[in-house]
Amino acid sequence: MKKITLALLASASLLMASDHHEEPNNELVTYQTFTNDIIDNTNQVEFVNSGKKMGATGIVGVGDKHNIIDLALRYQPIDHLGFDIRLPIQDNDFTDETGIGDASVSVNYHFGQFADTFGTNIFTFRYKSTSGDEDKGLGTGEDAYTLTYTMANEITDDVRFYGLLTYTMNPGEYTDSTTGTVIDYDDSYAGMLGASYESTVSTNAKVTYFGQDDLSVSDFWIELSTKKVIPNVPLAIGVKIPITNKDDNYDYDKTYLFYLSVSSFFF
Repeated sequence: MKKITLALLASASLLMASDHHEEPNNELVTYQTFTNDIIDNTNQVEFVNSGKKMGATGIVGVGDKHNIIDLALRYQPIDHLGFDIRLPIQDNDFTDETGIGDASVSVNYHFGQFADTFGTNIFTFRYKSTSGDEDKGLGTGEDAYTLTYTMANEITDDVRFYGLLTYTMNPGEYTDSTTGTVIDYDDSYAGMLGASYESTVSTNAKVTYFGQDDLSVSDFWIELSTKKVIPNVPLAIGVKIPITNKDDNYDYDKTYLFYLSVSSFFF
């Protein structure tokens, strides 16, 4: 059955700092990439289990000062092997700039189904390019390499467990505008634990944590989904509720994130 995937994300605001940034925004850009991964996590797992060869995903994020359209194309040419290409388009009200952000490509090796003893397991390597312009607030403009492990396991006929661990290597550097010191970007690490109850209206709850340099963020996510509105096409609404949000250099506001998603795959 031919399907096309579209994930629509509407948010009250994305995690942003004050209107004046003296240093590069690497932590926030890396955190945004992680946020997109969490929103898309269920789609990725469902695609791996679908047996389809092609999939497409679109994420539209709307924030107080920062908006994003994240476009992705998935390809699964043979069993256990998959690829994707992501192209984010950023709109940054801080800098009044709109353009292409940090595009990325990934390859993954996956095995197992939901009901297997060890569930579905996905190992992903992602390369983030230098396409985003840091001076315009559209990305970091630096290379980054991310390793991710994702798993999903069916505990009972109605309950699934989800887990994710990710580590991003940031080899770039920047010059402190005050001291002139060259400083290396820190690597980031993040994780997710979640569970879903599968029914006519399924409930998915997740807890996530992200840490890089002086920034640490933890959030609670709750999502409701159903395939009854459009047969065999999952529709979902969800919210990200902030738990903690700490940065040693800037005063960040805790922000909620609301989203609506429609997902599917084809061929």
